[in-house]
Amino acid sequence: MTDPNHAAAAAAYELFRAPGTATEAAVAVLHDDIVFESPFYERCEPRVGKETVSRMIRSLDEGDHSYFSRQAFPFHQLLPTPDPGRFVIEAQGDHVIRATGRPYRNHYFHCLTVTDGRITRWVEYSDPNEHARASRPADPPAPSPEEAP
Repeated sequence: MTDPNHAAAAAAYELFRAPGTATEAAVAVLHDDIVFESPFYERCEPRVGKETVSRMIRSLDEGDHSYFSRQAFPFHQLLPTPDPGRFVIEAQGDHVIRATGRPYRNHYFHCLTVTDGRITRWVEYSDPNEHARASRPADPPAPSPEEAP
């Protein structure tokens, strides 16, 4: 018999193993009152509730209006802990931010709290400085030698 907590964590893990293909399975295991946090990011308030967190997850990789124009995780793993309700997903991201066209490479640790097969808390730890660098507007091109003063 499959442990429902591990199954929920595995559904969330699929977002990293197969980006763009596992969104609805991950959304299905979110608790109605889930709290998603990214504590290292300035101005990133906790997102609360299944509808809010689902919308955020969908915005990352669905369609032509997604946050990323390319999303890949060349390294990823799901790590159970001694606590049957706690899981860690480690992933190395290799993305492109659609609005800037800049590469965005970050290392993530996602800590999940799961109760009765539903994710109740999801905390993402990653480097906000890398995100700031990648989300800045692109620098204007340098003038050609003919255009230089």
